[in-house]
Amino acid sequence: MKTPFWIGLGIILILIVGASVFLPIFNPKDMPSSKAEIMSFEVKKHRFEIQGKNLEHVEVWGVPRGDEIGESDYTKFGGATLEGDLWVLAIPDEPMQISDVIAVGIKGDVRVSKSLSASVATSVGELLWPEKSSVAIDLTVGKTATSGDISVTILGLKEESRCAEGVTCIWAGRVSFLATVESGIEAENITLASDTPSFAFGKRFEVASVTPYPKQNIEIKESDYRIRLIISSNE
Repeated sequence: MKTPFWIGLGIILILIVGASVFLPIFNPKDMPSSKAEIMSFEVKKHRFEIQGKNLEHVEVWGVPRGDEIGESDYTKFGGATLEGDLWVLAIPDEPMQISDVIAVGIKGDVRVSKSLSASVATSVGELLWPEKSSVAIDLTVGKTATSGDISVTILGLKEESRCAEGVTCIWAGRVSFLATVESGIEAENITLASDTPSFAFGKRFEVASVTPYPKQNIEIKESDYRIRLIISSNE
């Protein structure tokens, strides 16, 4: 005896509906991803904190300031340690002349990276070393000195009107120098004077001392000047 067509169709529909109720529907999106990824890169509690997925190793690199910088010029801060779901690495104690910090996640031959500067509003140097916001550097004419993200070059003597030893003057006078300040790829020319501070890139530049002090009838060569400069935050 043959089963009527409509009865057979009904049985098939019942089986399909039952399967959809009792068996989970496979969705590829529900499968856990094995893709290597860095979700966040932050600075907290004097350390770098990186949150990632499917990473075997994480390294942190500093990017030097300047033009035409390649990966071969980067400075390796070290390999991060996994603590729970975070990769962590202590920030170096000494400030460095860097424009950015890169976290590199590694899984086999796959490398993924995330920039720190892309997620912060301040300069990387101030973020990493805020307690060292005031530093002293020593300069000579024609030479460059650096502190964190700031480089200062003394271009030459602008004015020397300090009252020489053994001479009676109606005012003490001052000494000043032409200088170039660089931050990242930007540069600004300023005057560094002994009697007033200068400002550039959110920093205050104050001449603490200039030696030698003038003596009557003795000329000071530009190459003999030694300038102690204090750099601090202007915020």
